[in-house]
Amino acid sequence: MNVKKLHQTFAENVRMFMTLKEWTTVTLAKEANLPQKTVWTISRGTSSPTINKAATVTTALNVSLLACCSEGINSRQLEHSVKREELFFLSLGMTPTQYDTVLALAKSF
Repeated sequence: MNVKKLHQTFAENVRMFMTLKEWTTVTLAKEANLPQKTVWTISRGTSSPTINKAATVTTALNVSLLACCSEGINSRQLEHSVKREELFFLSLGMTPTQYDTVLALAKSF
């Protein structure tokens, strides 16, 4: 997955989780202590968040950063991904090398 696709996947997953929580970008911005415009651009995929901002958003949503970067994740998986990155990737059958690769990609935000 290239970096642009990773950012888009992250944005899609953030929007999905916001929908599950019935949160607006204003609500998420308040919870994350970030400007609403920043949250909006991140959730729309129109900006590339820093790793710190991406982590702040996912922490506010109470979901793991790596799960939000996972392509094809469904809402049930996302709900159960709270700080369980390693278990999540193991359940996908990822090798430690693949896990390290995904982690490196996530850090490239």
